[in-house]
Amino acid sequence: ARITRAILGNENSVLTVSAMLLGEYGEKDVFAGVPCIVNRNGVRRVIPLSLDEQEAELFHTSCHTLRTSFESLSLVLSPSSDMLSASGLPVGFSESCEVTDAL
Repeated sequence: ARITRAILGNENSVLTVSAMLLGEYGEKDVFAGVPCIVNRNGVRRVIPLSLDEQEAELFHTSCHTLRTSFESLSLVLSPSSDMLSASGLPVGFSESCEVTDAL
């Protein structure tokens, strides 16, 4: 309900949601639960947090586990060329990680 309210109300709320990382936290091409600004376009941007060394290592381990799980299901997240926009980002993403076509 909270995420729906943020989207429908165009609130620009900070919420923890699963978002595709495009270099944030040193990770790419993986969906992970991270704090994001959410509005009517979905994820406007990922908010970077300062992680200590142990937290960063645990986060990278989690992302590796997610990738391995997706790959075992043949759901590799690296988009094929027909899923990329002219900017080279996945369709529906802008340079600011804003979802533009999802809703």
